[in-house]
Amino acid sequence: MKKSPCAATATSTKVIIGVGVVAAVGAGIAIVSSKKVYRQLTQRQKKRELKQFVAENLGNNPNFIKIVDSLSPQEIETLTKVLEKVDERKKNIRIEGLTIQELKEEVKKMFVRLLDNFSIL
Repeated sequence: MKKSPCAATATSTKVIIGVGVVAAVGAGIAIVSSKKVYRQLTQRQKKRELKQFVAENLGNNPNFIKIVDSLSPQEIETLTKVLEKVDERKKNIRIEGLTIQELKEEVKKMFVRLLDNFSIL
């Protein structure tokens, strides 16, 4: 018994459709997983930035590092946005008056004057 040419064409069409469906599903999975990987990498980068902020501005305090480690992804996102806004606003601040070093010296002088005026009976 010979197969008709239509049966061979139908089988090859089914194979082509099957391969196309598998390719489409594979592409969909790749897109979804790449989005997840990108999101995870972004979160890790932001957490690293927060840890760097703690190291530079908060004396690398281990308690603050633990807090950063325990933050949820949404908390990390919120905190990094706040820090970005603070950095942006810092650029626009103009400081007038004494520097911190000058203020320290001024306080030290006032303290010495207070001790000089304090008489022990």
